[in-house]
Formats: sequence, structure tokens, C-alpha cells
Amino acid sequence: MSYNLTTLQRFGPITASILTCLSRLLLTNAALVGYTEMEPTTQLIPVRTSGEMLTVSSVDFASGLGIQHRSLLETIRSHQRAIEAEFGRVTFETQPFQTGGGVQNKVIAHLTEDQALFIGTLSRNSQRVVAFKATLVRSFSEARRQLREVAQPLYLQQQEQRLASLEQQLSQMIESQQQAARSLLELPRSSEPLPVETTRMKIQRIVNNYCRAKGVGQQEVWRKVYDRLYYLYHVSIRSYKRSDRESWLDVADRSGHMEKLYAIVSAELTYTED
Repeated sequence: MSYNLTTLQRFGPITASILTCLSRLLLTNAALVGYTEMEPTTQLIPVRTSGEMLTVSSVDFASGLGIQHRSLLETIRSHQRAIEAEFGRVTFETQPFQTGGGVQNKVIAHLTEDQALFIGTLSRNSQRVVAFKATLVRSFSEARRQLREVAQPLYLQQQEQRLASLEQQLSQMIESQQQAARSLLELPRSSEPLPVETTRMKIQRIVNNYCRAKGVGQQEVWRKVYDRLYYLYHVSIRSYKRSDRESWLDVADRSGHMEKLYAIVSAELTYTED
């Protein structure tokens, strides 16, 4: 912004002085911020991938926004606490570069998508800034798309490897079972016949399984069985004489009441899931 002498004189000495100061202030601020009026660019901004993390460098960010990199770093430093409170820690990197005076170091910030978009809101919405924000969004969107294209074949490859490993394990298990079956067939067998399961054995098996399934004691179950024997068949086992070596089941056996006990435990000692 500039004014010629005729224009300034037209406003009067005081107003001309104010306009001159304002003009110098605007020029100074433009130099400090490093803003340059350039045509908006639609070229995608380079996005780095680190695992599933996507970032843009502050150098590319400043270039796309049309400001000096130094000015952008100052903005990041000024708002670093607010940025990190909402969007996580800002990663900085020092990179050496060659100059005519020797090797110097340049500090670069690597900004996540949320960090970059937040910093973009700190800029005045000129035509270039609006276009840059749109390009920034498209750049991250394109980077995610490419990441998915790369990740999907890798995922399918991992699944194929996992399936192949499971098939190999299953094949080994089947082979092991078949080998065990062949070995079992080759073992010698006894010619002695198995004893017939008596009614007493069946009663004891039902009672034992019921106690394990219900988590109750044998004494409690047998008391219930003998009570049912009394009320259903009018047989009081405890009224019989019993030797020191006998159990009440022995008494019921020698007294001929095993079939009655078998009927009771078969009907009443059943298990149902709650």
C-alpha cells in the first residue's frame, strides 16, 4: 500500500501522517509474517506415514500456506501448549543442511492431521488460506486411501499365512490321532470277559455323578435316598441291624431292596442346568 504526495496532501497534514504510519505498519507486519500473495495451489501436500500415523512437515505446511517457515515455527511454539493439550505432543526434528558458511541445523515440526488443521485455523481466511485448508484435507484423505490400499493386501497375506499355519497344525493333529489309533489297534487285548454291572454299581454311579454335578456331599444324598425309600416303599433301612463293617447300602443289598433304591435314584437324582 502506498500514497503519492498529492493524495496525502488532500487528506490534510494530520490524516496524511496517520496514513503514512499505517502504510509503514502494514509493510512491516507483512515482512514479519512472511506472507506473500501468490496464486492458490491445488497440488497435494506430501504426507509421511509412520505405522498408522500420518504427518506433514512444517516446511511443506509453510510453503503451501505461503509464509516463511520461521514464522510458522514461531506460531507453533506460541500455541504449543494448547495444541498438545488437545491433539497430542508435537514432534520436532533437527535436520542438518549445507550452506555457504558450512553445515547448519534446521528445526522441522511433524504435524498430525488434527494439529495441522488446528494451526490452519489460526490463519486469516484469505483465498490462498482457504484453498490451502482444502488441499490439506484432501492430502490426508488421499494418504489414508493409499495406506488402506497397502494395508489390505498385507492383511490378506497375513490371513493366508495364518490359515496355512492352522492347516499345518490341523494336519499334524490328524496325523497324530491316526498314529495313536493304529497303535491302539496293535496293542494286545485281554481275553477275560468284563464283569456285569450290578444294580448296586449302577446306583453308586448315579449317586457319584449327581454329587459331582451338584457339588453336594454323599452323606446328604444318601439320607435323601433312604428317606424316599421309607416314604415310597415303607422300608426303614435304619431299623435293620447293622454290623460294624457294614454300610447302610450293604444292609439294603442283603435285605433285597436294591431295585427299589435303583428306581428312586434313577427318577430323582437327575441334573438340569439352571
